[in-house]
Amino acid sequence: MQLAGQTVLITGASRGLGRAIALGMARAGGNLVLAARDGEMLNVVAREVEALGREVLIVRCDVRAPDDVAALVRRALDEWGQIDTVVNSAGVGLRRPFVETTAAEWDD
Repeated sequence: MQLAGQTVLITGASRGLGRAIALGMARAGGNLVLAARDGEMLNVVAREVEALGREVLIVRCDVRAPDDVAALVRRALDEWGQIDTVVNSAGVGLRRPFVETTAAEWDD
């Protein structure tokens, strides 16, 4: 996959699968917009991306908050003028059996 000149926006980029996707997209040549609630971990991932020679923008964002998501998209467009790919890797894991999860928790 070649992403040279493309902007990739990744939510949930501060750890786990989101982090791994970010590093893979950076290796493929993409400039990255990394978003997550944990700003400290975003900084760690951003340094890893920069070490691969790619440009990166980090944005603290809670994807459950529409205003946060709108601000994220605005920042990405202001920085690079385009978003070519979006990877939604943000997630919340509830630590209990699936059958005990309420509808409200699923909506959140």
